[in-house]
Amino acid sequence: MNSILSRSLNTACQGLLIAFLATRATGDVVFEPPRAIRVVSVENVPLSVLADRIDRSGIHGNEGLVPWETIRAREASRLWLAVMDRQRAGDWLDAAWILLIHPMPTQEDERMAKRFMREASRRLPDGPAQVEALMVAAAAHIAKREAENELQHAEWLRRLGPEAQPWPVQRWPLEDFQSEERRSRDLRAWLMERLNDLGHGAGEDSQADGRLKKCRHALLTSDEPRRDLMDIGLQVDALVTELNQVFDQPRGSQVFGPRAAILVCSQPDNHERIVGDVFDRPLEPVLFQPIGPDDSGVVLCLDGSDIKSVMPALRHTLVHAWMHRYRSPRRPPPWFNEGLAHAMAWWRESPSNQPWRSAAVKRLRTPGAAEALLQQPYAPGHWSLDGVDTAAAGLLVRRFLEERREEILNWIERIKRGEDADEAFVESMGASPSEVIARYVRYWTLND
Repeated sequence: MNSILSRSLNTACQGLLIAFLATRATGDVVFEPPRAIRVVSVENVPLSVLADRIDRSGIHGNEGLVPWETIRAREASRLWLAVMDRQRAGDWLDAAWILLIHPMPTQEDERMAKRFMREASRRLPDGPAQVEALMVAAAAHIAKREAENELQHAEWLRRLGPEAQPWPVQRWPLEDFQSEERRSRDLRAWLMERLNDLGHGAGEDSQADGRLKKCRHALLTSDEPRRDLMDIGLQVDALVTELNQVFDQPRGSQVFGPRAAILVCSQPDNHERIVGDVFDRPLEPVLFQPIGPDDSGVVLCLDGSDIKSVMPALRHTLVHAWMHRYRSPRRPPPWFNEGLAHAMAWWRESPSNQPWRSAAVKRLRTPGAAEALLQQPYAPGHWSLDGVDTAAAGLLVRRFLEERREEILNWIERIKRGEDADEAFVESMGASPSEVIARYVRYWTLND
């Protein structure tokens, strides 16, 4: 059985038993044999840790360290007070440290930390200096932790992909011939490099270049010769035309300025290599990535081993790529962004050809489900290509576009120029997202 498990507990009584069983070793509290310690995490989850030692860093057990920062501050301080040597001045410094570095202290915790520091200062010959050093060390510890958290968060966003990125609001500049030529060269070079990575282009530039196919809005190639590249390109062109029409763009508008790069992997292993080695992202059937010094180029990679089944995913991801290039890279909220991609991916399909439809309608009829979509962030487990939440958002967005397209276009325009999404929604729609969503939930309550 896992030695860290959820269960009911009584920390105060447990602490008395721990104190009785504990022995000391150079500022640490050692348990021989190891003892079960029960605490509550910051997520309010009861934990039982089979501990062999406690020190300033946390609880050490057979599954590693449980840092004090992951335990509720009050639980951590009570535990330390139960096992500490109250005659030892250093233990009072440790008690203050546990509260000083905690990420979620209450005002009472802060008062207790000051009391512990006063006690240490009173007991130590150079108490004030040691307390001052403790506070400096605690501030440095917190700064380091926050910097590490920022790096981890940035890495988490990067691995989630461009949809989760905090994109700027600067409009894309108007393209001239030279800038379009430069980006075309960059996209061609990216595709050629991928062919080289896969062993299909090294030393054979002319042959690889001959496998590049152009349609109006995409530059396509594959790891193996395929006859269907132009068919795929035509479907890409058709979807871009649909998007241009929905968003009142000129029919021939080339939002990708002039093309997006698309790599169709005939072999799933090759697709997995590109996703892992080049994108460094979790495996998905289709991925899109901005490239270039200004992130203005758009590349897509797809597992084309079963092209018919992957086409909805390609259309979905292409909508995200199109939205990246529309006006500015700033995106609408996740519920609309994912809903739009799903709606457009199935725009011309009849309900009988939408296998996800019944589950999505059922989700919208669940009390509170539609409202929850408005708050759903980009995070692991949310907004998968074939997820019910994604499909439900698609149904809502489709109703928006069918009934209030002009207001939606005004809203997106406001977002693209940097306005707050919720405030802009009220300005454009005359009501909050929750109020408007409620109307469409009533529609799906009565319709399939």
